[in-house]
Amino acid sequence: MDVQQSLVEACQAIRNAEALEAQAADLEVQRKAHQTTFLRAVGTGRAQSVQPIMELERLVQEIKICSNEATRWRDVAMQHCDDILAVDPRQEDALRLRLALSRQRGENTQALALIADVAAAHTTDATIQNIYIGALSEEIHVALSRVLAQTRKPDWAVSLLGWLAQMNPAAARTNTTLTMRALVVPQTGAQQRIIADALLACSSGERDSNLVVFVSESPRTRELKLARGLIKRGKSVVLIYGKTPIYSVDDNFSASFKYNDHWDALSIASSLRPLVFHLFSLFSEPLSVVFTRYKPGVVVFDYCDIFPAMILRQNQDLQCKWQTEIFDKADGVCCRDLQYAAAVRKNGWRRNRHVLWFPEYLDERLAVLPHTENRRVHAVSLGNIHDPDGHLTFSARAIRPLVERGIHVTHFPHGSFASRPWNDTLQLHAELLDVGKDNGLVALHPIVSPDELMRLLPQFDIGLLLPNDPRTYRPECLAACMASRAHEYLQAGLAVAVWGPLRLQKFLIGRYGEQFDLDAAAASSDLQWIRDAARRAKGRRSSAETYTMDANAERLEQFYATLAHEQAQTRAAS
Repeated sequence: MDVQQSLVEACQAIRNAEALEAQAADLEVQRKAHQTTFLRAVGTGRAQSVQPIMELERLVQEIKICSNEATRWRDVAMQHCDDILAVDPRQEDALRLRLALSRQRGENTQALALIADVAAAHTTDATIQNIYIGALSEEIHVALSRVLAQTRKPDWAVSLLGWLAQMNPAAARTNTTLTMRALVVPQTGAQQRIIADALLACSSGERDSNLVVFVSESPRTRELKLARGLIKRGKSVVLIYGKTPIYSVDDNFSASFKYNDHWDALSIASSLRPLVFHLFSLFSEPLSVVFTRYKPGVVVFDYCDIFPAMILRQNQDLQCKWQTEIFDKADGVCCRDLQYAAAVRKNGWRRNRHVLWFPEYLDERLAVLPHTENRRVHAVSLGNIHDPDGHLTFSARAIRPLVERGIHVTHFPHGSFASRPWNDTLQLHAELLDVGKDNGLVALHPIVSPDELMRLLPQFDIGLLLPNDPRTYRPECLAACMASRAHEYLQAGLAVAVWGPLRLQKFLIGRYGEQFDLDAAAASSDLQWIRDAARRAKGRRSSAETYTMDANAERLEQFYATLAHEQAQTRAAS
């Protein structure tokens, strides 16, 4: 067989098909124009003969003939390509022509099956492997993200992933998540094993012991603090994120990648080789489920909000189910507070074997301003203080007695409000601002970055940890949680007024700073003892020397190293 002659004939057949398709397109334009003219004539009563109808029928028939003939010529071209590849599977021009023809006909699955069959039959031929792996990388995005998701062919998708992982793990890494995205039907046990084996092949290999990857849907201060602590110790920290934070990503991380959805995040992660992936979660979102179910490496789960299992609210079943799965499958759990321990005791969960308590430590980079006597007491509140139903009833009720006694209260809204118009933010905090409408002692500060916030906070005297609706959260949750704002108050050297049920926060602030009961402050008519507490807080900064990021970042490094070493031993044994 003359391969070059067949290739020429295949190209000529495609040109014939394209000419016929262009002719059909021209006829379609004529048909639409003729049809419009005829319909107007009918509408005005001027259509007197059947000639226009016959002309329309003629055009329709000619379009059909051209289309069928074009399809026939494309079939001829495809047959030439198949004949060429049967003789010489190295013929790249024939392969790419064949794939283009399949794509035009919507036959991506068949085209990829052809690639897989030929490559599998020539496993010892490196040239053929490179050619077909390259073609596969080009085509698989279209096939798996569009065709398989529509035709529901999980068996073929999983088989392809398993084959690709064996043939070329590097190529599989970039396409694994598209395969999983295509598996829109529940996987059988056998399919799950194939996926796990493929992911294992994709994630194997040497890892960079100095690289850590943070993954976060909505980065907050915690990610920033941990990254700074690790970078100071010589680590490179890469951030994969969804929503842009209120601080500069480029200035605070070694590199960053913004993802479109959780599958895209996993695809990005699969191309990296860090020591660990540190996953930050706000509410057991799908991102956490995907990363712990289809691990791209060692995954550390870090919970940064209230547990769904600790909320007295209906319709929490899905989040709680996700949560237990995440904690079971993560290689390790990094906790900013004691909610996880409380949930394990309360709900009878099986505790993860590797747990690290790692709160949002202080970083002592900023000086504390001295307390100023003989002026109005200034209090500050931070973050999201809304009730779950969106109201500020409990927070407004808590600050009213303070305002009535002449304490000035400034609230800094949570960074999540940064994307809203300022008038909307004012409206959402109207209930809080109404408390000071008569004396002007309640203010809402524009949203600022974490660094700017820490520059402003030392100007205040006391920080407020305001109450939430106690009917929403389990008592165990309130006692065990630790808010980020508590550490920011500590770092700024503020005395902290703590709502009664927040027992862990009372303990830590009392140990490293100055705290007093919020209800007691609201009930007292004498402000001197509050001024005294503020003065003592400014002088107790040295007591927190062991409660800093610099003093504890090594613990986090050792935690990472332990998990990575254990996974390496497990793989070596298998």
